[in-house]
Amino acid sequence: MTIGLRPLLALATLARIPVTAITVGLALQVVLGLHRDYTAAGLVTATNTVGAAVSAPLFGYLVDRRGLRPVLVLTATAQALFWTTAPDLPYVALAVAAFAGGMFSLQTNIIVRQCIAAVVPEAKRSAAYTLDAVSTEIAIMLGPFLAGLVAATVSPHILMFAIGTGNVVATAAFAVLDPSMPTRSGDEIVVRPDSSSGREFPLPHWLPMWVTPPLLGVFVAGAATMIVLGGTEVAVIAAMRRADQVAATGVVFAAWSGFSIVGGLLAARLPRTPPARTMLALLALCTAPIGMAGVGWWQLSLALIPAGTLCAPTIGLLAADINRHAPPDRCGTVMGLYSGTCSAGLALGVLLAGSAVDADSPAAGFSSVAAAGLLVAVLVGFYSPAPSR
Repeated sequence: MTIGLRPLLALATLARIPVTAITVGLALQVVLGLHRDYTAAGLVTATNTVGAAVSAPLFGYLVDRRGLRPVLVLTATAQALFWTTAPDLPYVALAVAAFAGGMFSLQTNIIVRQCIAAVVPEAKRSAAYTLDAVSTEIAIMLGPFLAGLVAATVSPHILMFAIGTGNVVATAAFAVLDPSMPTRSGDEIVVRPDSSSGREFPLPHWLPMWVTPPLLGVFVAGAATMIVLGGTEVAVIAAMRRADQVAATGVVFAAWSGFSIVGGLLAARLPRTPPARTMLALLALCTAPIGMAGVGWWQLSLALIPAGTLCAPTIGLLAADINRHAPPDRCGTVMGLYSGTCSAGLALGVLLAGSAVDADSPAAGFSSVAAAGLLVAVLVGFYSPAPSR
């Protein structure tokens, strides 16, 4: 079934709300329901996240080979089984089941980004993908908030059922609609260029022919973007803790997401946009000085404005580039691999910033991930000349 962009983005936003609530839901179930510490809660949420990241390429591959609806039927069945049993599981069983639940999670990004490629002309896809990034930010703002509200006013047990119901309903909605997957004409098929001349990085011959230098460059740039964003999260938490204003951390994160939404809405209206690597470089440059902001939640919120407004546009442009360089019969696989790469970048950013904060200060957390992002932007720019827009 063909679905328009507006209803697609509306469905994507609603579908992402329970997905973004999963981490909070599992953590609160472990801490409040099972009366374990936050380290134990972190282990359960981490196993679920790893499962989702590992399964993303497989999800995309199966969509390429079997179609969307059969994969979603399997996903809905597994999600229903996990979320109906998880509230009653002991800790060790929950930790194991959380990985399986992640393996069969709803890969909303893969579905929505492929659907955008099907319903939006290529000239307008960058704007559409940016709006999709805005939709993600809205869900990120709502999901954890609603999860905390339900847990506080009802119970973590009911929260788990609510998250499961939301995931199953969202999966079923996509299965019923079965949105059209992208198709391309023969002249759009991507082949690996001859790298014997120019400055494109030569790739090993054992890689599939559809892995081209520009595609690999987008993978690296996507991971670097997540390094910057993941590291920023850790550095913000560290800065608020140093200022003894941990209670206001949520306000800072909400402001950061709000800036991203505004930036995405503005970027979607632009007739032309810079290359994604340029946006990554700007994001990194704007992230580096955040740590020099004065002590206090409002100073930190103001310092996040430049970098925050660049988040959604950068993510959207990278998604458009991935679609542009993916071959038509490997689109799901490429999107899945890209999703997994971004998850790895996010984890690396958390590790890099955390190490810098422990060794020095929150300011070092911001500057370390900014330096990594800027380095990648320069390298990607050198080896992959910008496509004409």
